[in-house]
Amino acid sequence: MSTNPDFQASEADCCGNGCSNCILDTIPTKITKTNLQDKVNILLCYRPYQLLERLEIKGNILQMHFKCIRGTADADSILYVPPGHHVMMQAPNNEASNSKTEAVASSYVTRPYSPFWSDVEQLEFKILVNIAPNGFMSKYIQQLSVGDEVFFRGPVGSFRHNPKSYGNVLLFCHGVAIAPILAIIKDILNDDEDVTRIKLFACFENLEKILFRDELHELNGYWNFRSRIYLSRPEEDFHKKLKYKENVVGGRLNGEELRTILTEFKDLQSIKCVICGSKPFQENLKQMLLERGLEENAVDIL
Repeated sequence: MSTNPDFQASEADCCGNGCSNCILDTIPTKITKTNLQDKVNILLCYRPYQLLERLEIKGNILQMHFKCIRGTADADSILYVPPGHHVMMQAPNNEASNSKTEAVASSYVTRPYSPFWSDVEQLEFKILVNIAPNGFMSKYIQQLSVGDEVFFRGPVGSFRHNPKSYGNVLLFCHGVAIAPILAIIKDILNDDEDVTRIKLFACFENLEKILFRDELHELNGYWNFRSRIYLSRPEEDFHKKLKYKENVVGGRLNGEELRTILTEFKDLQSIKCVICGSKPFQENLKQMLLERGLEENAVDIL
C-alpha cells in the first residue's frame, strides 16, 4: 500500500481484477512541471465529476467527458493525470445490502479507466468505455446522462518516460486500450526537447473499429512517430479504403511479426516497450518480447 499520506487507498478501492498497477500499490507520481509543483492534485481522493458529454463512437464504445465540480476543490487545485496512468471510477453497489456473498459485499464497485485527454487547470478529462453486455459497471455507465455526477480518484499507475534512458519506444495495444497509449504519444511529441522515436502497433478487428484513426494518421506527420495497425478480421477490399500512406495490414500481431519488428534495431537496449490491453494480450506479448531478447525492465505493462 502507498505510504504517501495524501494518497491512502483501502481494500474497497481495489477493483479486484488483478491489475498490473493496483491502486493498493500506487505511489502518486510527483508533479515535476515547475508551474504546477505547488498545486494540489484533486484526484488524490474521491470527488464528484459532472458528465459533460457522452458520445457513442464505435458500436459499444462510449467517449465520456467529465469535469470536476468546482465547489469540491480549492481554487488553486489542478487535475494531473500522468500519461499512461488511470483513474478509478466508483459506482454504488445497490446489491450489497441484499447479498451475503463476499463478491458484492462492498458498498461500492470500482473500475480503472484511462484518460486520453485532460485539462490540468479546467479539471476535465475524457475516457473511453467499452460496454460489456452483463458488466456491473457497464450497466451503471449506460444509465448515466449528461449532468449526472460520478466519483473518481487517482492517478493510478507506474509508467515513467525517461527520454535519456532509451532512444526508441514501441507501443502495443488493442481496442480501447489505445487511450493511455495516445496520451503517452502526445506527451512525447509535444516536448520539443524529446527526440525519442515512437512506433505504435495497434490491433483492431476491422477498419471500421479503428479508434482515433484520423488523429493517428495526422500524427504520422511527425518525424519521430510511425504507426502500424493490424486487423484481425479485415474486409477483402480494405486496402482500397486506406488513407494516403496509411500503414494498415491484414492479420494478427504474432511472434514472427515481432521478430521482424525487432530486427530493425541494432541494439535492443535502446528500446522500451509499453503494452496495454487485456490481461491475456499483455502476458502473451510480454512473453514473446522476452523470448526475443528484451530484458524484463525494458517491458512496461500499463
